[in-house]
Amino acid sequence: LYWTTYSYETDEYLIRSFDFSKEIFKIFCVLPWKKDSSDIPILSVFRGDRLSVLNKFKGTNNMEIWVTKNKINEDVKNLVWKMFMTVSIPIYKGSNPSYFINDIYEKRLVMFCSDENGKACVYIAKGHARKKIQIGFDVSEFSHCFYDPNLFPIP
Repeated sequence: LYWTTYSYETDEYLIRSFDFSKEIFKIFCVLPWKKDSSDIPILSVFRGDRLSVLNKFKGTNNMEIWVTKNKINEDVKNLVWKMFMTVSIPIYKGSNPSYFINDIYEKRLVMFCSDENGKACVYIAKGHARKKIQIGFDVSEFSHCFYDPNLFPIP
């Protein structure tokens, strides 16, 4: 179980985790940016064995997608984040989108969120092109989570 959080002690965004085999909470890693430039990062899975994080910059429509370079394992000391893509998508202030990324043929982002008018929509972004699909109902807030049973085997 993984989630993003902010540490007031260190002024950093973190990924925390719960180790089911030991039944303990722990810090998984520190994210590579500071609070003053971004909203709460949004965590997802990449290629089934890596993590991705969406970093939305405060006061703008600009977003970065970061991914882990290698498969996730217990050696987080060697965890390397790399920039996957940048996009500009006008979403509703305070909206926390759900997303997934695909890079089989081309880098592509699919995001479910509230647009700038608070209407639910799906954005599909590829390079500088983006397509908006209106869903047709008002949404004040999204919840999102992911589950990937393959990151670590539980003994």
